[in-house]
Amino acid sequence: MSSHAVPETVPLAFKALPPFPQVAMRLVEALSQEDAFLKQVAELLRMDQAFAAEILKLANSAWFGLRSRVDSLTHAIVLVGTAKVKSLTVTVALHRFAKGALRHAALKRCWHQSLATACLAERMAPAFGLERDRAYTAGLMREIGRLALLVAHPAECANLIEAAAERSTDMLDVERELFGIDHRQAGVWVAREWKFPPELREVIAEQEYVWIREPVGLPALAQLASHLADALGFQAYRPHLPWTVEDVLAYLPAHAQAGFPPPDELAALIRDKMAALGG
Repeated sequence: MSSHAVPETVPLAFKALPPFPQVAMRLVEALSQEDAFLKQVAELLRMDQAFAAEILKLANSAWFGLRSRVDSLTHAIVLVGTAKVKSLTVTVALHRFAKGALRHAALKRCWHQSLATACLAERMAPAFGLERDRAYTAGLMREIGRLALLVAHPAECANLIEAAAERSTDMLDVERELFGIDHRQAGVWVAREWKFPPELREVIAEQEYVWIREPVGLPALAQLASHLADALGFQAYRPHLPWTVEDVLAYLPAHAQAGFPPPDELAALIRDKMAALGG
């Protein structure tokens, strides 16, 4: 397979890959419809009570810091809006998908990097005129290919990431040698098979090739957020060409740079969100 080719059939590396929670995909679709009714959302969540409970737990955590307790998803929608509940749903679904592999410390770093990228994309979005919740989801799903590989092959990926933490490694070449597919190709394949919306597919497909220019769109914002997550200490492994916090902030308009929190404060806010999700 060439460095850019994406297989049409199920790659051998993903023969045992668990599906993305269907209730999550259906809920995201329902919440994306302007005429979505609360009753429809409630019916979907009754399909998976455990999933609904996880969303409620997060809604009642420090993640949102709501003053009153949320006792149902319809209540959450009323308090924080459908867009926030949608991002909650995607977060819980991706965490559930990857949870088994997160017993490995090396693989948990990959999850933390994705979560930090999502939080930072959400924070930077207004500076580029982008919606916060769309930016959050783009940042979270940007590395879905890497997460899919670690779910399918946790032991091998843990060893690979531990080795890459010690020295700079061309991860794509090593992944293709080990699994017959690299995490970029894996992301494109997963996004297609799971029928992600075109906007997310673009973010995933262009994750390493986007040229950051005006106006900054979702793929470039997700890339900037990923670089910033690495610079703040949430990197999964040593980057080939590391960026500093100053490198990333230089792309923000002057007024946005002035109002951006100090690095230590920003990292602490992200760690609080990770703790709310259970690590």
